[in-house]
Amino acid sequence: MQAIYHANNEFTAQLVVDLLRSEGIDGRIHGAYLAGAAGDLPLGGLVRVMVADSDAERASAIVAHWDALPVPTDAEMDALSEDDPAD
Repeated sequence: MQAIYHANNEFTAQLVVDLLRSEGIDGRIHGAYLAGAAGDLPLGGLVRVMVADSDAERASAIVAHWDALPVPTDAEMDALSEDDPAD
Protein backbone atom coordinates (compact mmCIF):
# COMPACT_ATOMS: atom_id res chain seq x y z
CA MET A 1 0.00 0.00 0.00
CA GLN A 2 1.04 3.55 -0.64
CA ALA A 3 0.19 6.80 1.11
CA ILE A 4 -1.40 9.10 -1.46
CA TYR A 5 -2.65 11.85 0.88
CA HIS A 6 -1.46 13.31 4.19
CA ALA A 7 -4.34 14.90 6.08
CA ASN A 8 -4.40 17.35 8.96
CA ASN A 9 -7.19 15.42 10.64
CA GLU A 10 -9.34 12.31 10.40
CA PHE A 11 -12.32 14.24 9.02
CA THR A 12 -10.41 15.37 5.93
CA ALA A 13 -8.95 11.90 5.48
CA GLN A 14 -12.47 10.44 5.54
CA LEU A 15 -13.56 12.90 2.84
CA VAL A 16 -10.72 11.66 0.65
CA VAL A 17 -11.54 8.00 1.34
CA ASP A 18 -15.19 8.65 0.42
CA LEU A 19 -14.12 10.43 -2.77
CA LEU A 20 -11.91 7.52 -3.76
CA ARG A 21 -14.64 4.98 -3.01
CA SER A 22 -17.01 6.92 -5.27
CA GLU A 23 -14.44 6.29 -8.02
CA GLY A 24 -14.14 2.58 -7.22
CA ILE A 25 -10.87 2.78 -5.29
CA ASP A 26 -10.58 1.28 -1.81
CA GLY A 27 -8.78 3.65 0.54
CA ARG A 28 -7.81 3.21 4.18
CA ILE A 29 -7.01 5.73 6.89
CA HIS A 30 -3.80 5.11 8.81
CA GLY A 31 -2.65 7.06 11.84
CA ALA A 32 -5.99 8.56 12.83
CA TYR A 33 -5.44 7.79 16.51
CA LEU A 34 -1.91 9.20 16.51
CA ALA A 35 -3.25 12.70 16.01
CA GLY A 36 -5.44 12.34 19.11
CA ALA A 37 -2.47 11.20 21.17
CA ALA A 38 -0.65 14.41 20.31
CA GLY A 39 -3.40 16.55 21.89
CA ASP A 40 -3.61 20.06 20.54
CA LEU A 41 -0.13 20.10 19.05
CA PRO A 42 -0.07 20.87 15.32
CA LEU A 43 1.47 17.61 14.15
CA GLY A 44 0.12 17.49 10.59
CA GLY A 45 0.78 14.58 8.30
CA LEU A 46 0.21 11.85 10.86
CA VAL A 47 -3.10 10.88 9.26
CA ARG A 48 -2.58 9.25 5.87
CA VAL A 49 -4.86 7.83 3.21
CA MET A 50 -3.47 4.59 1.86
CA VAL A 51 -4.41 2.74 -1.32
CA ALA A 52 -3.20 -0.41 -3.08
CA ASP A 53 -0.04 0.04 -5.12
CA SER A 54 -1.99 -0.67 -8.31
CA ASP A 55 -4.41 2.22 -7.56
CA ALA A 56 -1.87 4.77 -6.35
CA GLU A 57 -1.35 6.71 -9.59
CA ARG A 58 -5.06 7.02 -10.39
CA ALA A 59 -5.94 7.82 -6.76
CA SER A 60 -3.27 10.53 -6.60
CA ALA A 61 -4.67 12.15 -9.75
CA ILE A 62 -8.24 12.09 -8.36
CA VAL A 63 -7.15 13.62 -5.06
CA ALA A 64 -4.98 16.26 -6.77
CA HIS A 65 -7.97 17.34 -8.88
CA TRP A 66 -10.23 17.49 -5.80
CA ASP A 67 -7.62 19.39 -3.79
CA ALA A 68 -7.27 22.00 -6.55
CA LEU A 69 -10.99 22.82 -6.66
CA PRO A 70 -11.87 26.28 -5.34
CA VAL A 71 -13.56 26.51 -1.96
CA PRO A 72 -17.00 28.13 -2.33
CA THR A 73 -17.56 31.44 -0.59
CA ASP A 74 -20.25 31.91 2.04
CA ALA A 75 -22.34 33.86 -0.50
CA GLU A 76 -22.10 30.99 -2.99
CA MET A 77 -23.15 28.49 -0.34
CA ASP A 78 -26.08 30.72 0.66
CA ALA A 79 -27.18 30.95 -2.98
CA LEU A 80 -27.08 27.17 -3.26
CA SER A 81 -29.23 26.72 -0.16
CA GLU A 82 -31.75 29.27 -1.48
CA ASP A 83 -32.08 27.25 -4.68
CA ASP A 84 -32.60 23.97 -2.80
CA PRO A 85 -36.22 22.84 -3.26
CA ALA A 86 -35.98 20.65 -0.12
CA ASP A 87 -36.07 23.75 2.10
